[in-house]
Amino acid sequence: MDMVLFAVFILPLVLAGTYATIGYKEKKISRFWTFGYVTQDPKHRILMDIAFLYIYFTVYLEYPCLIAFSLYVLIRNYGKFLLKISESLRNTTPITATEQYVNIFSDYNSVEKKIHLLKGTLLTPLLLILSVCFCNLYTTLSFAIHWQPSLQHILVTCSNVCTGIVIIFSLTLISDRIPEYISEIKTTTGFLIDNYNHHRLKELETIVVLKKFKKKEVVYLTAGGVVYLKRSFILSAFGALFTYGLLVMNLN
Repeated sequence: MDMVLFAVFILPLVLAGTYATIGYKEKKISRFWTFGYVTQDPKHRILMDIAFLYIYFTVYLEYPCLIAFSLYVLIRNYGKFLLKISESLRNTTPITATEQYVNIFSDYNSVEKKIHLLKGTLLTPLLLILSVCFCNLYTTLSFAIHWQPSLQHILVTCSNVCTGIVIIFSLTLISDRIPEYISEIKTTTGFLIDNYNHHRLKELETIVVLKKFKKKEVVYLTAGGVVYLKRSFILSAFGALFTYGLLVMNLN
């Protein structure tokens, strides 16, 4: 995790320096990054380019990555709670099984309430961050088809595309673990129920507790209540992006 944060913080500076160095070697003067201001001194120009490009990459790369990283860690921690519950169900001792299942079910209820709260809290943030990523991807695709970009533009374009793809993949895959772990808990309880004798009164009490796990619904995280963050979403999203690219190419 520390290495990821280090990479997020250092990448804007590396990209800004690379872009400015390419412009310096090719002797290109760009007014865009300096808001129209131009200096003839090469050293001053490269320093100005680095400063303004660092701001650009901080806004378009670092901030989205930090937001996505914080969401990733938050969702991942809830997944760890569910995984721990699943492991606890498999590691119970037969003598005090009923007692243990009651305690585990109490823990599960507590985690489930927090997951529902998490789902409601992340509706808007997930929608916004995914919308920004897809807007960047669609815009980049349009420019790539219509323009003949320079090496500098390719650098900016690749950074935007990679940022969008990494965020979409990471958030979707980590969000899909929540329903995956819940389904795993339900499956585990199903196997445990099958192992008990339904004709013994003592074991029937244990079965009743386990059936409560089976009745629990699977919770899916959503972006704005519109998009369910499952693995299938990645395929459909990038399929739509590919279709959009074909349409733009045909219009051209």
